[in-house]
Amino acid sequence: MNRNYAYRAVILTVVSAAALSEQASAGRVEITKTEGKAVVTIDGNLFTQYIFTGHAKPILYPIIGPHDIRMTRDYPMKEGVDNEASDHPHQKSLWYTHDDVNGVRFWVEYPGKNADFRPGKIVQQSMEIDGHRIHTEDKWVSPDGDVVCSDSRTVSFGATPAGRHIDFEITLRATHGDVKFGDTKEGTMAIRTNPLLRLQTDERRGNHTALGQAINSEGIKGKDVWGRRARWVDYWAPIDGNTVGIAIFDHPSNPRHPTWWHARYYGLIAANPFGIHNFEKKPAGTGDMIIRAGKTVTFRYRFLFHEGDHMTANIAGEFDRFAHSPPAKSIKVGIIGLDTSHAIAFTKILNDEDAPPELANCRVVVASPKGSPDIESSTSRIPAYTEEIQKLGVKIVPSIAELLKHVDVVLLETNDGRPHLEQLRPVFQAGKPVFIDKPIAGSLTDAVQVFREADQAGVPVFSSSSLRYGANSQAARAGVFGRITHCETFSPATIEKTHPDLFWYGIHGCESLFTVMGTGCRTVRRSSDDGGIVVTGTWNDGRIGVYREGSGYGGYARGDKGEGEVGSYDSYRPLVVEIVKFFRTGQSPVDPAETLELYAFMEAADESKRRQGAEVDVDSVLRKATELISLASGQD
Repeated sequence: MNRNYAYRAVILTVVSAAALSEQASAGRVEITKTEGKAVVTIDGNLFTQYIFTGHAKPILYPIIGPHDIRMTRDYPMKEGVDNEASDHPHQKSLWYTHDDVNGVRFWVEYPGKNADFRPGKIVQQSMEIDGHRIHTEDKWVSPDGDVVCSDSRTVSFGATPAGRHIDFEITLRATHGDVKFGDTKEGTMAIRTNPLLRLQTDERRGNHTALGQAINSEGIKGKDVWGRRARWVDYWAPIDGNTVGIAIFDHPSNPRHPTWWHARYYGLIAANPFGIHNFEKKPAGTGDMIIRAGKTVTFRYRFLFHEGDHMTANIAGEFDRFAHSPPAKSIKVGIIGLDTSHAIAFTKILNDEDAPPELANCRVVVASPKGSPDIESSTSRIPAYTEEIQKLGVKIVPSIAELLKHVDVVLLETNDGRPHLEQLRPVFQAGKPVFIDKPIAGSLTDAVQVFREADQAGVPVFSSSSLRYGANSQAARAGVFGRITHCETFSPATIEKTHPDLFWYGIHGCESLFTVMGTGCRTVRRSSDDGGIVVTGTWNDGRIGVYREGSGYGGYARGDKGEGEVGSYDSYRPLVVEIVKFFRTGQSPVDPAETLELYAFMEAADESKRRQGAEVDVDSVLRKATELISLASGQD
């Protein structure tokens, strides 16, 4: 067995065993929705309540930890509780919000000395209970009733030998134009602890006893954890004869990980990736995060309510376990097109019951078997592939419109690139992120139009051959050979007469070439070698990249620090991992400009052939495609 595969098998076995052990020891979670809240119990005992009415944002209160100890402050939900300070009434148990979202204040919800102050509100639109999880859709609404943005959140509950935990996954959506999460310390994923977990008393406000200690993942202790970047923060204290604590984990996939911590001596602990100017004394606005219209950003956190201090509870180890856990929210995938083996291969990878964390909770649930009547290989494959994908648990529907009712994201797998643009339009209208298998379109003009319409609709798109994710090509791109000065790749180049010569199959080797070389190809010249296609590109800085038609997949690259093989095909799995990342984040791993330059390179190769091997300017080919779109739309 290949050493890498053997090693991976061992890792997956260990991970699976750990997951099974955790599942076996997990408490039984039940969630019951009642008026204005969802009540969460573990083994029949109250853990917490997700309260979505009566406050300016949803909160979780109370939270019952080890030995039935209340882990958060009661104020202001209850007043007059011994040892509780009556400060910051907006800090309610556990919550998510921020105090500057397009200028609207969502953190502070009471007027204080400003009688005219009106806060924004987070208003729940829907709730779905799925086993040990709550899924909600919410709108962030200004005091004037305008929707600033939206969110989708999944809150999961569980218990293991490490303690009870709450996993909070939130996707912020710019559904009503661009949205800016402003640079302020007043946010964001927060908890206000039991007063005994405080680091310092405040007798003037009613807190006479504070026994807490704190440490972060970097070893910084006490009040000094405030404003520092860290993977996690842990507070603990002796309460009712038992030492208990609260650890909060910032997932490595989060933007700006490791986050900054608005973690105060008085028991506020908040992960805040935005308030950089407060934390690091940088210019105001440094921490602003703008989510463009139609785009999304996702954050994941875990709250662990544990026994003992950070060493006894093995907080560092528990963070590692969380870091390798799959996202809570399941992603339902729809496939358009069943005339390619990719549809079956991708489904087998995604629907594997033992899928590793990077692929877990992303399943193909429905497919629509599109094909092309004038391509024999397309129509002949559909019956067998339809039957095979049904055996994998996938429902067949007759239309794209019907498919879109059942899915969160789309794999466009129709082998023929010509109908892609028309097939994509209802997907764009529905706002579903979409991976477009090669070729992205049947012409360069349509490829440009795909990206234009996706951008106008605010829908994330990603297109790539699996050859982009060959390990040796990725290593070359990452700099293992230094600055690449010359690269040659090869692949089969079966021609389909309805498409430009390299779009159908030569794209694989061309994708490897651009993975290694990057953008900046200035000119292309096409020739032949023993009847095979040879395309030579000259980059702006004089570097040379060559694609050759050949059998199999491979190539070599030379740089200023060495040379070696590139262009390997390492299975579909690395590409599928990138597709799942894309579906989870809404961020394409490949810049659209690089994808379009790749297709312009292939189109320029055809133009060079038409001109008997003359050198063709790549930019001119791309401009021509853009001009054709403008003419078709009647623009000047």
